[in-house]
Amino acid sequence: AVYSDYTAEQSIALLGPEKISNGTFDSATTGWSALDSAVLSVDNQRLKITVGVNGTYGKAEQAIATNPGSTYQVVVRGSDGNVTASVRAGTLSTASDLGSADITSNFFPFFFTATGNTTYICIALKSNTLNYSTIVDNISVKRILPPLGTIENVTNGTFDSSTTGWSALDNAVLSVDNQRLKITVG
Repeated sequence: AVYSDYTAEQSIALLGPEKISNGTFDSATTGWSALDSAVLSVDNQRLKITVGVNGTYGKAEQAIATNPGSTYQVVVRGSDGNVTASVRAGTLSTASDLGSADITSNFFPFFFTATGNTTYICIALKSNTLNYSTIVDNISVKRILPPLGTIENVTNGTFDSSTTGWSALDNAVLSVDNQRLKITVG
């Protein structure tokens, strides 16, 4: 046996399920809306956003369901093309009031805290020159789950004075004995 005189603790963020639909662009541009005259297309399973009308800043956007007060991680991979772009999180279409970040080839995640049940994720070009474009991929938004043990999932698990919150099944009788649940066959 191997024994150790020390312990190590590491904080690992637990992430919820993917909130973005078609963030890998396996299904063309399904789930994404073209805004401000943007032309959306797929280039090798990556989203290509092109300025469709001179003088407008093309955008691609998707509304996602969020939980108010919950924090989310946003990741966008790559930035290719002849114009840079940013990713925004907002309470309204194309807004960035919850956060934004420039998209680079070495993009690190950014985080936002939702204030409503819907949040808009927008990829916005930083040029309004006709036919300029950017290419992005692997757009991901996931809720950061609270650390284990920080949410009480069991009601009255200490049985301080009663069996409140517990249900007896199959004719069982529930009672409390020294702050422990006692189950008696009825």
